Amino acid sequence: MISTVRKLHTALQFFAKSVLDIVAMSSVRTTRTNTVLIVQTEAIGDFVLWQSFAKQLVDFYRPRRVVLATNAIVSDLASATGYFDEVIGIDVRAMKYGWHKRAQLLRRIRRLGPSIAIQPTYSRSFWVGDSLIRASNARTRIGSQGDHHNIRPWQKRVSDHWYTELLPATRKPLHESQRHAEFLERLTGVAASTRIQPFPETTETCNHDIPPEPYMVFVPGAGTGKRMWPVERFAETARRLHQETGLRLVICGSKSETELAETLGTSSRVPSPIILAGRTSVPDLVDIIHRASLVIANDSSAIHIAAATETPSVCVLGGGHFGRFLPYPSGSTNVEPETAYATMECFGCNWQCTQPYNGVGPFPCIDAISVDGVMDKAMRRLDETRTEVCNQALK
Repeated sequence: MISTVRKLHTALQFFAKSVLDIVAMSSVRTTRTNTVLIVQTEAIGDFVLWQSFAKQLVDFYRPRRVVLATNAIVSDLASATGYFDEVIGIDVRAMKYGWHKRAQLLRRIRRLGPSIAIQPTYSRSFWVGDSLIRASNARTRIGSQGDHHNIRPWQKRVSDHWYTELLPATRKPLHESQRHAEFLERLTGVAASTRIQPFPETTETCNHDIPPEPYMVFVPGAGTGKRMWPVERFAETARRLHQETGLRLVICGSKSETELAETLGTSSRVPSPIILAGRTSVPDLVDIIHRASLVIANDSSAIHIAAATETPSVCVLGGGHFGRFLPYPSGSTNVEPETAYATMECFGCNWQCTQPYNGVGPFPCIDAISVDGVMDKAMRRLDETRTEVCNQALK
């Protein structure tokens, strides 16, 4: 009975949204322009991994005007790259659950009148990325064959028809950088490098005070407690690293992670920790990480930002998406993140845990990671950095 009610609710929701989408889009008169629309609405870490491939994609379509529709949380960062003629921030939550704001966004995309619309995302989203491609009404609409990670099979069957071309994608697991390179190669016919380039230089600086002395950045959040290394282990790691290196402690995170950051600061017993959780924009976070001596975090955007800014980092890594985002393939960046993990046969479970687990606290693969293991990786990273600096000074 409950299952039937849920299916009925889903069907009614789909029907209602579909009708409202049609009404919203049909109310806009457009003129086709020589514009290329790129739709990339993933979160911060995904954007950071994609940004160097974005430059190659934009260059392929020049001198056409290139517009990026991206997640609003990274729109400032996307603008700072200087790659795009226009950046449109998309409220992803409104696209999924809203009505009025969703209609506004769909109409805005329709008014662009692009001749070409592209979504390079492998794991497509029906109510966000695919819907924006449909709204574009571009003559040419290109996407990836993709998978079912973020989309139900029946939704994918529907939205596949919103594209004029779906580029084939390798079914075997690939790191996201390899996935982006594959898409570019299928699109352009030219072999694409899988190497992740550093962020382009910008003139923007952090709007918050950061210490003049060397410091380390800790980011203890992970979106959900199940993917989060226990805060007391972060605290012990911070205390031991401060004792070993004298590095000042800076703690970052989202607004919802402010209490977690304060707990870490207090528990670490590191003198005068600087707590910036909830107080930084994404460009601020990039600048803070860029200036840091070391970053330690869960599998989150902070690690990808560290790689893109060539900052030494250690990721406390679970096995749910092992190999897709982290670890990085060897040689893919100038400063690859170190990863601390406890190998299990179930790696690659897509966070559908197969181990004995009562749902409380972190997943077993994350809980099995020790402070000693993270400390070893952190000290190795710092030693390598010091050696490199000395070598550069001797040249």
